[in-house]
Amino acid sequence: MGGALQEAARFHKKGWVIQAENVYRQILNTEPTHDQALYGLGHVLGTKGDHRQAAECFGALAAMSPQSVNAWLCLGIAQQSLNDHSAAIESFGRATDLDPGLTLARYARGRSLLALQRTDEAAQAFTLVLENGSPAPAETALRAKARRQLQQLRTAKPLYILKKPERETPVIQSSVPLGLTNLLKVARPATASRSISSVA
Repeated sequence: MGGALQEAARFHKKGWVIQAENVYRQILNTEPTHDQALYGLGHVLGTKGDHRQAAECFGALAAMSPQSVNAWLCLGIAQQSLNDHSAAIESFGRATDLDPGLTLARYARGRSLLALQRTDEAAQAFTLVLENGSPAPAETALRAKARRQLQQLRTAKPLYILKKPERETPVIQSSVPLGLTNLLKVARPATASRSISSVA
């Protein structure tokens, strides 16, 4: 099974999403609760734009291990891509409950709140993003985005109107923006417990 997972990860890294999807599905046909295969398949499906099935994969991961930060984060991203902002807000909230320093989840939650015109809560979420003083490029970029959102809110010209915000580049794809490349890598060493902790 480990060899098949490595093969799928190699295909995925090269951008051969169809081949990667086939191998991930073969693994899941044998072991439906294989956490790393579910994780990898979810990202492949997101890359293809099939966010509904991606959400199903990440939802299964979150149900299997509710302590997995990455499962909730990825589920929220897939739900946001489906414009299911109420569900995304809950998932991002679960991620930040587990990891209060996860700035991406706070920013993404603010986007979904703003999409639902919950502007006061969105402003609070973006303000929390600004409180993260990390010098990392990804965190700096998120702070700049959050600052811009707050400026728009203060001038009563929100960037997101009604329930269909102008979409930024999706996070679930082979070329991951916002500095998430390391966070969302697919290839991970197998563990004896096969728990979702290998994903988180």
